[in-house]
Amino acid sequence: MQPVDLLRRAVRFGRPASCLLLLSTLAGCTCGAGRDAPTDQPDQRVVGLSPTPGELIQAAEWRRRVTIDVSVATRDQSAGIRARAALAIGRIGDPEHSEQLFRLLTDGHAEVRAAAAFALRLLAIDDQALRLRVARAFAARLAGERDAVVRQRLIVGLGWTDDGAAREQLRPLISSADTTAALTAWGLLGQRKILGPKDLRALVEPLERQVDTAPQLLAAWAAFRAGDVGRDPRLVAALQRTAERCFELTALKAQNQACLWAVRALGGAIDPIWFYRRLTSATPRLRVALIDALAHSEQRGGLLLARALPDLWRGVAANHHRLVGPELHAVLAAVEALGDLATKPTVIALARQLLELSDGGKSVVKYREDEAHSVDLVHCAAAALIDRGLRRVQHSAYCGTSRSTLLTVPMRRAFVARLIGKLDRQAKWKITLLERYLLDDDPLVREAAVASVAEIDDRLTLLPLTKALEDKNPSVLGAAAEAVKRQAAHLLGQRGLVKTLSRRLAGLNPLVDPEVSCSVIGALGKLRDRQVLPQLVALADSSSRAVRTCARQVLDQLGGRLPRSKQPWPSRALPDLSWAKQAALPKRAVIVTPKGEITIELFSEQTPATVANFARLAARRFYRGLVFHRVVPNFVVQGGDPQGTGWGGPGYTIPCELTPRPFERGSVGMALAGRDTGGSQFFIAVTRQPHLDGRYTQFGRVIAGMDVVDRLQVADRILDVHIPSRSYEKRPSQTD
Repeated sequence: MQPVDLLRRAVRFGRPASCLLLLSTLAGCTCGAGRDAPTDQPDQRVVGLSPTPGELIQAAEWRRRVTIDVSVATRDQSAGIRARAALAIGRIGDPEHSEQLFRLLTDGHAEVRAAAAFALRLLAIDDQALRLRVARAFAARLAGERDAVVRQRLIVGLGWTDDGAAREQLRPLISSADTTAALTAWGLLGQRKILGPKDLRALVEPLERQVDTAPQLLAAWAAFRAGDVGRDPRLVAALQRTAERCFELTALKAQNQACLWAVRALGGAIDPIWFYRRLTSATPRLRVALIDALAHSEQRGGLLLARALPDLWRGVAANHHRLVGPELHAVLAAVEALGDLATKPTVIALARQLLELSDGGKSVVKYREDEAHSVDLVHCAAAALIDRGLRRVQHSAYCGTSRSTLLTVPMRRAFVARLIGKLDRQAKWKITLLERYLLDDDPLVREAAVASVAEIDDRLTLLPLTKALEDKNPSVLGAAAEAVKRQAAHLLGQRGLVKTLSRRLAGLNPLVDPEVSCSVIGALGKLRDRQVLPQLVALADSSSRAVRTCARQVLDQLGGRLPRSKQPWPSRALPDLSWAKQAALPKRAVIVTPKGEITIELFSEQTPATVANFARLAARRFYRGLVFHRVVPNFVVQGGDPQGTGWGGPGYTIPCELTPRPFERGSVGMALAGRDTGGSQFFIAVTRQPHLDGRYTQFGRVIAGMDVVDRLQVADRILDVHIPSRSYEKRPSQTD
C-alpha cells in the first residue's frame, strides 16, 4: 500500500497524529529509525496507526458504541464498508443512530440497502417507539424496490415491526416471487394474533403446491403460529391434505418438515381420532407432532393418547436402536402431555401399566448405560404422572430402578422437588415438603425447589422466597426472583423483600450475570416500590445492553426518568476476543457424545467473536463432562451450561453477531437471555425455526451427525468438543 493511500485513510478517519506522522514520513524524516534503515520497507508503526475501516468498525461493534469511525464509514465510497457500518449500528442497537440507517435504506447499492433494512429491524424489535416508523419506511420502500434480496429483508422486517396495517400490501405477495419472505412475515404477524379469517385463507394456495417445498413449509408454520385455524374450513382442509400426502409418500416421511407444522396446526381443529390412528405408522418426529396435536384436542384427545401410551413404549423397548433413538421422544412427550389429565382414573391406570413395563429393576435384560438412561427417563416420567394423579410423592422418590449413572442423585432429587409444586395440594403442605430441598447442598436441587415454590399461588411463599433470595448461587437467586415476579400479587408492600432484592442486585455484575440481574430488576418492577428508582436509573445507563433494556422498561412502568446517555462496553470487562483477530480461525468443530460425533461447520467470517469464544472454551476443555440440559423434540437441543440449570455460563458474556441467515435444521446458535448475553451455552435447531432468524447468533451448522442430535436426551453428556487442527484456514483480510 502506498504512503499516499495511508495518508488519505488517516485524514478520512480523523486521526491527526497519524496524519503528522505520515507527513513526516513522506518528507523523508527517519524519525529515529537510523540512517541506514532501508527506505523500501514500510514503516510498521505507521501501518499500525492506520487500521482498515473494517477493523475500526469491528472494534466499535465489540465495544457496543457507535464511534465516529462507524459514522464516517456510513458515507464511505466503498459499498462494502457502508454495508458493514450499517450492520454494526444494528448490532450495537443504539436507536439514536437510526437516521443514518434510514438514509442508507435509499442507497444506490442493493448490498447497502439490504444491510440497512436488517439493521433497522434489529433496532425496531427492542424499541417500541421506533417500530412503527420503521414499518412505514419498509412499506414505502417496498413499493419501488426491485432487488430480490432487499425486498426479502423489507418484507420479513414488516413481519417483525408492522402492527397489521401492511397486511393488504403483503397479502398479494404470498402468490408472487416473494412468497417465501411474505409467508415468513405472515407467520410473524400471526404469532401476534393480528390475522383474521381472510388472512388465514391466503395460506391455502401455497399449501396446495408440490410436497416438500419451502413455501409449503412456511405456510404450515404460519398457520400454526396464527392458531385457531378452525376459523377457516378451507385452510383446515388444505392442512389436512398436506399432512395426508406425507403419510402416503413413504420417501418423504423422514425429511418433510411441512408435515410437522401442518399436523401441529390441526390440533383442536379436527377429530382427534385422525391423529390417533396414525401414531403407529408415523416417523419419530411426526409422532411427536401427532402427540402434540392430541394434547391440544381437549380431553378426548388426551384420553386417546393415554390409551396409546403402553403400546408406544412396547414398540420402543423391543428394539435397541429405538430405545436409544429418536423414538423415545414420543413416549416422553406423551407422558408430559398427559399432566393436566393426571387425576383421571383411566390415565392413572395406564400410567401404572407404563411404570410396570419400564421397571428396569425387574427386567431380565441387562441394559447398557445408554439403554438404562432411556428406561429410567420413562420410568421416572410415569412415576411423576401417577404421583400427580394421587396427589402425593410416592413413586417418584424411588424411580429409575435401572440406576443409570447419567441420572445423578442431585438430578433425581431435583426431579422430585419440581414435582411437588405441581401437586394439587394445599400451599402449606407443599411448602413444608419443599423445606428440605430448599436447604439442599446442591444448587441444582435448590433451584428446582425454588421453581416449585413459584407454582404455589399463596402468600405463604414470602418466607421461603426471602430465604432463597439470600442464596449465594446466581441460578438460585435468579429462580427466586422469577418466583417473586409470579407471586407479586401476594407480596406487594413487603419492604423487607424489596430491600433484599435491591441489595442482591447491587452485588451482581451486569456483564457477568445479565440474566439474573434482569430477573431481579423485573421482580422489583412487579413489587412497584418507587424507592428503588435511583438504583434503576443507574442501571438504565449500564454498559450491559440486556440490563439496560430491563431497567428502562421497569423505569417506564414506574414512571421514572430515563437517562439519555449509554455507557459503552468497558474494556476491562471485554471477554478475550484476541482469537477473533487472528489471521486464522477454525472452520470445523466436533462435539463428542456417547451416542456419536457431531461435526459443525463454523461461520468464522460472519461471526468471528462467537467462533473464537467457542474455540477458546473448547481448547480449555470447558465443555468436557457438561450435559445437554434442555431437549425439546422438533425444536432444539441445548447444552454448555456448567451448572446444568440453564442459568450458568463461563463467567463473562460476549456481544451478539446477528445475521439474517435462516435457522434451518442443524443450525447452531448461541443461547441468550437477551441481547449480548451469550457465553458458553449453545443450541442446535432440530427443525426450521423462522422466528429465531436474526434474534440469535448463528455461528455454525451441523454437516455430519444430525442423526446423533436426533437421539440426544436430557442429561446426555458432552464428552468433549475439539477443533481439528486442519480446520484452521486463513481468513480473508478486512475490506479496505
